[in-house]
Amino acid sequence: MDSTLKIALYGAIVASVGIILSIITALVQVFSYRRDRADIKVRVAGGMNVYPKTTVYGDKDYISINVVNKGRRPVMIMQCAVKMPIGAKPRWFTLAEALKQPRKLNEGEFTDYMLAEDQVHQYGLTAKDIVVFVLDPAGRYYWADNLLMRWWKLLYGATKFKQVKEVEKRKADRTA
Repeated sequence: MDSTLKIALYGAIVASVGIILSIITALVQVFSYRRDRADIKVRVAGGMNVYPKTTVYGDKDYISINVVNKGRRPVMIMQCAVKMPIGAKPRWFTLAEALKQPRKLNEGEFTDYMLAEDQVHQYGLTAKDIVVFVLDPAGRYYWADNLLMRWWKLLYGATKFKQVKEVEKRKADRTA
C-alpha cells in the first residue's frame, strides 16, 4: 500500500469517528433539552370524599384533579378547567379554586384541585368522561389525556349529554 492510500484510509476512519461522535453529542443535547423543561402531568380521579365532613367541603363526592411537575423547571399554574362535551353550554368552566390563587410548582411538587361531582353529573358525565386541562402564564395547555382520547371523550360526552337532555324533555312533556 502506498502512503496516499494509507492517508486516505486514515482520513476516512477519523471522519467516520467524528461523524458518529457528533451524532451522539447531538442526541445527548436533544435529550438534555427535553429533560430540562417543565413536564406537567394531570390526573383525574372520581369518588373522593373529604374527611372530616365538617370542613367546607361537607359530605359530597368530589373529583380530584392532581397536577404534578415531573420536569426540572418550575411552572406556575394559572388556571384549571374542564372542557365540556360538544353541544353543552358552557363550553368549559374554570375551577374557582384555581382562579383565587395561582400555584407555583417546583421540580417534583404537586397540587390538587377539587370539583364537586354533581357539577358534571348534571351533564350525564362521570370523572372518567371529563376532559381536564391546566394553563400556565405562557398560554401552554397541559391536558389530562392525549389528543385522541380527548376527542373521544368530547364526542362520547356529547351523546351522553344529548341523552340526558332527551330524558329531561320527556319528563317535562309528561308533567305538562
